[in-house]
Amino acid sequence: MDIIKALKLFNTLENDEFAQNLIAQSNAKNILLTVKEDKANFPNFTEKLTERVNSIAFAYLSIACAITEKNTDNEVALQAFEKAGDIIYYTHAPLSEANNQSSFYLVVSSLSFYLASQYSKSFIAIKNVRTESSLIHLISNFLSKDFQSLIHEINRVQFGIEYDKVCDDELEQNNKNYTVILSKSLNLVLEYIYSGKEEYLSLGREFLSDLKELASIDDEPAVWWLSRLLIILLDVFNQYSFWSVLPKLIESDITEDYVVQLALRTPPITELFYAQYNALQEMQDKRNIVLSLPTSSGKTRIAEIAILETFIANPLSKVLYLAPFRSLSYEVEESMEKTLSPLGFSSTLLYGGGQFSKLDKKLFENSSLIIATPEKAKAIIRADEELANKISLLIIDEGHLLGVEERLIKIELFIEELKHHINKNNGKIMLLSAVLPNTSDIAQWIAEDSNSVFKTDKTVADKRFGIIKWTRDQNITIEWIGKPNSFNRNFVEKFLPPRARTKYFPNDKNDGIAATALKLSQFGTVLMFIAQARYIVFSAKRVLKAMGSSPKLHNYKNKEIFELFRLACDEAGVSEIYALAQYGILCHFGKLPNDVRILIEQLMRLENVKVIVSTSSLGQGVNIGISTVIFADVFINHQDETKINSKDFWNIAGRAGRAFTDIEGKVLYCIDETGRNSKRDLDFCHEYFDVSKMERAESGLLALIRKLKRIAKECNVNFDLLLQLVANNDFSLLQNRDNSYSEYFKKVFDWLDDTLLALNYKNGSNNQDDPSAWIDNAFKRSLAYIQAKQNEDISQEEIISFLKNRNKAVISMAGDYVNWESIIRSGIPLSSSKALDGYVEPIKAIIRAFKESEGSVTDLSEFSKNIEKLIQQLPTVTFKHNYEEKELDEVRVKWFSAKPLSEIAIHKNGQNICVSYFSMTLPWAINAITRKFLDLKLDEDSEYLEKLALYCEIGVPNMDSVKIYLAGLKSRVASFDLSKVLDIKQISLNKKKLITLLKNNSQQIKLYCNENTNQWVRLFSSEQINKNEDKLTQISNFALNKTDIESHLLNVRSFNNSLYLCNSDMTEKIPIISSDEFPLESIANNPKVYFEKEDSYWIMRIRCSRN
Repeated sequence: MDIIKALKLFNTLENDEFAQNLIAQSNAKNILLTVKEDKANFPNFTEKLTERVNSIAFAYLSIACAITEKNTDNEVALQAFEKAGDIIYYTHAPLSEANNQSSFYLVVSSLSFYLASQYSKSFIAIKNVRTESSLIHLISNFLSKDFQSLIHEINRVQFGIEYDKVCDDELEQNNKNYTVILSKSLNLVLEYIYSGKEEYLSLGREFLSDLKELASIDDEPAVWWLSRLLIILLDVFNQYSFWSVLPKLIESDITEDYVVQLALRTPPITELFYAQYNALQEMQDKRNIVLSLPTSSGKTRIAEIAILETFIANPLSKVLYLAPFRSLSYEVEESMEKTLSPLGFSSTLLYGGGQFSKLDKKLFENSSLIIATPEKAKAIIRADEELANKISLLIIDEGHLLGVEERLIKIELFIEELKHHINKNNGKIMLLSAVLPNTSDIAQWIAEDSNSVFKTDKTVADKRFGIIKWTRDQNITIEWIGKPNSFNRNFVEKFLPPRARTKYFPNDKNDGIAATALKLSQFGTVLMFIAQARYIVFSAKRVLKAMGSSPKLHNYKNKEIFELFRLACDEAGVSEIYALAQYGILCHFGKLPNDVRILIEQLMRLENVKVIVSTSSLGQGVNIGISTVIFADVFINHQDETKINSKDFWNIAGRAGRAFTDIEGKVLYCIDETGRNSKRDLDFCHEYFDVSKMERAESGLLALIRKLKRIAKECNVNFDLLLQLVANNDFSLLQNRDNSYSEYFKKVFDWLDDTLLALNYKNGSNNQDDPSAWIDNAFKRSLAYIQAKQNEDISQEEIISFLKNRNKAVISMAGDYVNWESIIRSGIPLSSSKALDGYVEPIKAIIRAFKESEGSVTDLSEFSKNIEKLIQQLPTVTFKHNYEEKELDEVRVKWFSAKPLSEIAIHKNGQNICVSYFSMTLPWAINAITRKFLDLKLDEDSEYLEKLALYCEIGVPNMDSVKIYLAGLKSRVASFDLSKVLDIKQISLNKKKLITLLKNNSQQIKLYCNENTNQWVRLFSSEQINKNEDKLTQISNFALNKTDIESHLLNVRSFNNSLYLCNSDMTEKIPIISSDEFPLESIANNPKVYFEKEDSYWIMRIRCSRN
């Protein structure tokens, strides 16, 4: 079939209503089989549906092969391969439909998905294969990336006696021949994967061509189809493999080590996703770029490659990875450390909010990659501009997080500041997002080029949408959206709970949702989304109730992490969170104690729990495996019908469908048909499901200025007069009969003024005739200016005029230029930074009193209290609190004494005081005072303040406790206990050094630390040690008696207690014996090791070893 004919046939099939209806029927049948619907409830499907859709699938497959074999990179071929894979999978995957041909069909489905660049679907399809055929086993292990099992199967074929025997049965002998040829081919492919030598791939392809020709001669259509698809697969693999792409992109032996390192992982990572490949191609011509890819599409891998390219180009450069949430920061650090550390590059997560300590500076200087929240990064950049001047690459993750909230406006303004540094450094910017409908705006902002974008909607798993309805029959019906729609009626089984007489469960919509979530968890983890945090635990308890009178405990594989989680919950006083987790029900919301939250997110990533009940706190960044998302309640406020926006909906919905686990993710919206708002809720559902209605990512600065203009209009102040008031910092006229807006204006300018002053300083405005002239250049590139072009309420010129006039006030308030740097370094709003000048002497007196004290926890608490009183007098609203002094005093002493949160939580606001005030607000303010004192050369006093900020943030009374905690042992109580035993001389401590310290002091820890601390130490050490790789046994050089060996590279293979040295195509297989002198058995079947001939000796080589 030529390409023209193939394209014509594709269009004919796509427009054939009967054929497409058959495919839709097959999909509908699959979902009913998947959720185990009674066949009596099935609609009347077309007769001989399976045979009919099989024919359609192979028509699509023939089209795709015909196009691809002509070496044409064609979107139609990708669509046809994926459609063939989908049809075959949905038809043959259900166990209830299995027959003796199912394995063949599923292998074809897997190969089709692979050739459509749908590697996740390919992996899932092949996992369903169940067969005794060695031929199918070989392909299955290869496609599922189970290379150890593949090596074992190759060994069985190559070294097993059964394949040496000649069979009388021609069909059986043919199958043996096919299997031997295929095993040689795949062994060569493995050699290519580990070495990058293309001759191995070429030879492997030749073997497959022989296999295809042989199958054609023998009239074996199944083997012919498999070999045909495998040949195309090797051609596609050659295009997308890391060996084909990266060494050409980044020429360095480090790149080769990186590729090998990925190949040696479990599971191996051997090629780029289609989206990753195209994104990298797009990036070659772009300095700055916006990448918009769905969840689990490989954004982090693209960022990783960009980071590697940066370090290889300049090993002294720094990369700043901006992660908007701590949870995302931890995940990125774990991923990047795993990759970069073996290559000789260090990474660090700078923990905390708006403070910057000597510890932070040391970590920054000693690390290549710095992962930080925007607040932490801002503290770094402001405190030491020399550090900012080393940044060569800026990565902005979750780049769609823009809007009118205070934090989002501050982040947007900080990005403007970072752009200044990156441009100055001739560096690069990469912005990543999974939900970004208006990429051109963002690209114009980040790259000054609206076309500097790579965007794809292709997801790793399809999405199936449905509506969960609580019906008038007091049960659940699921309506699956499709053509045709399909239904699961009476989806949950009612039961009488213990001690209940007549009230069956489920009894209402919320019970029904909980029971539905539990039932769907049979097919993978379910995320139950609830907008309001106060309902999370209550809803989780409903899921537990749905388990009946004898709920089963969940079997966690990662016992150490789950035990650490128990300890963290006990310490934090959230034992009910642990109690629910025991049954596989995890709760996640913003106010969870940080140490508990970190461990919950680890469990989510590593375990297949039943149900996760969460607010939008889980919607941003955290990479977890979710099969089904249920939107149980989207209302943030039921009274005024405030609900989550469409962007948040899609960010959460995008998590449905686990990579390499689910062919499709299920997204379900809940409606109570018995309620008076059922029609309204159904309308909301359809709005959410329509992705075209997703809100744009909009400038918060633009929205703020627009709002201030509107307020002025309400106060009968025209825009020209508003500009004057803004320039004079006089807001007295901004009031009407109902409201006075003076304080509001002061508050919002606190968000803006410090960035304006920082950019004044960086642009040298003090040397310009017009100190605001730089605003034209800087803010005409801002997102606010770009988006104002399409805004009816405010013009681009008004944006610039507003900022220039506010800049006049900023310069006036900042005063003499010699003070600017000090104000900027403080990292707090301009108004408070200026006010600090009047408090220097009182603060010195407070520090002096602490120096003269014994330094006890009581003294430390008094020190903090006195500093807090001064901070409360600063004009910044964020610093204010409404806690009662008595309660604050009691909590403060316990916090600095490293008492567990469970003891502190007995106070009415105890947890909030610790988590929000002591951990976040206070360190930020104290950091500003520290910067001020450093500028005044009061180094000794500033050191006391710096330590106080750290004690406030973590809740411990000494620096050794701080170091232990920051090194990764996330228990304040245990860190303080250990500080009494460990003698820590290092300025900073990392996990590796802490493990060594704990090991060297194990006896003292057992003797002098409490049982709780010993448990933390044991579990922490065990978790870290488990991450270390086993060391390889070094084999001495040796000579072989056999001298006519043609190959120069040999691998050690084992089968049935026998050892062999063999070459890549298995034409040379030399029996050997393992001994104490040459313990070759210890490295058998290990792809990391091979032997190379030098002169007459064979030398052991280790791949990816930079020692």
